[in-house]
Amino acid sequence: MNLDEKIKLLAGKSKSSVTISINPNKNCDETITDYINTISGMCIIDNDITDDVKQKMNENDTLVEIEIYPIDKEHSFTLLSYSIENAIDRALDYTNKANGIK
Repeated sequence: MNLDEKIKLLAGKSKSSVTISINPNKNCDETITDYINTISGMCIIDNDITDDVKQKMNENDTLVEIEIYPIDKEHSFTLLSYSIENAIDRALDYTNKANGIK
């Protein structure tokens, strides 16, 4: 499945919008690490951001943020990654798990 098809699939599974941001940390002049720490207290965020993922974000100087609504229109989930494709794949996995799909 190509990236466009994955994005369409994710949008179809979401109960509301899907928002993809690239380098949102640059909007507020924060490092990737500082941005992760800042938003951790403001929204439901993926707690599985490993040191390896953080390292790839910093090496690539790229932070991809996806906000999805996997269960209903009122509860969003924010996922962070180092590439669009990895973020989409993880968002699809999370959405499937949140809805009891293996």
